[in-house]
Amino acid sequence: AIDRSSCTSLRRLGDGALCFCGALDRVSLPLSLTAIGGRVLAHCANLATVDFNACVSLRSIGEDAFRNCPKLEVADLSACASLRTIGKCVFAFCDSLEHVVWPSGLEEIGGGVLSRCPKLVAVDLSTCVSLRAIGDDAFFGCDALERSSCPPGLRQIGARVLAQCPKLVTVDLSRCASLRSVGEGAFSACAALDGVLLP
Repeated sequence: AIDRSSCTSLRRLGDGALCFCGALDRVSLPLSLTAIGGRVLAHCANLATVDFNACVSLRSIGEDAFRNCPKLEVADLSACASLRTIGKCVFAFCDSLEHVVWPSGLEEIGGGVLSRCPKLVAVDLSTCVSLRAIGDDAFFGCDALERSSCPPGLRQIGARVLAQCPKLVTVDLSRCASLRSVGEGAFSACAALDGVLLP
């Protein structure tokens, strides 16, 4: 375990800082942190917990930051009040990830952010009142994903954003009054899909 919560001057964790740390099982992040670089904790085979509870100053999470962490079950970002951007593939290929709690101030979600997360059941972005764009392939190939909801201010949904989610039943875009663009193949190859609620 690594506890950085007492590192009061730490502003940024650089790219690849702790990637491929096979024995690492828990990380606590500090109040002072404003940026998490790319691949910071990627490919950590035993990482089960990342504590974001103190991260009120965190503004961005870089690409692939927690990619392929097969024991990570929950990502609770609700305390990250300053978080605006989540990069590409941040939680991609996290085999045990079941639940993500998003911060309300989030503005942009990168492509492939939760792609190939086979235990993810739902994506609820309805409280992300500042969210404007969801990148390509954001939730692509999530085998257990059943439902998704988005906030009113959403303007752009990328290509294949929910493609190849065989258990997806409903996509609720009914509150997205500002929606201007839905990418090609956004909901393609979803065998169980029986309804898309449009604005």
